[in-house]
Amino acid sequence: MVRADVMNAIDLTLKKFLKNDRPFGGKQMLFVGDLLQLPPVIDSKNQSEVQIMRENYATEFFFSAKVFEQFEVNVIELQKVYRQEQTDFVKILNNIRVNQINDADLLGLIVDISMGINFTSR
Repeated sequence: MVRADVMNAIDLTLKKFLKNDRPFGGKQMLFVGDLLQLPPVIDSKNQSEVQIMRENYATEFFFSAKVFEQFEVNVIELQKVYRQEQTDFVKILNNIRVNQINDADLLGLIVDISMGINFTSR
């Protein structure tokens, strides 16, 4: 995941080299990813890095970059799952992603694993 400060650095670099003060130097940008995956890495031992992030950004995530305050972002959320076909397994994966896994989900996984069910669809 890209950090907010890195996203601002990309914005400033494009503005400078393209000689265009519009966000990202006037270039159309496409950001793809799963925001519920790994968070950006901040070295907690580097106090100056922690302080800069804390004082300048609401979060460490790229969408907290100052450049995103300059225009409206169009968000498209993909809904179809392509890697798995089993609806119960997809439901469990989504519950894990949003931190809402429950005992029934865990029990279902344990039973499926103990029965040797292959979760891959291809």
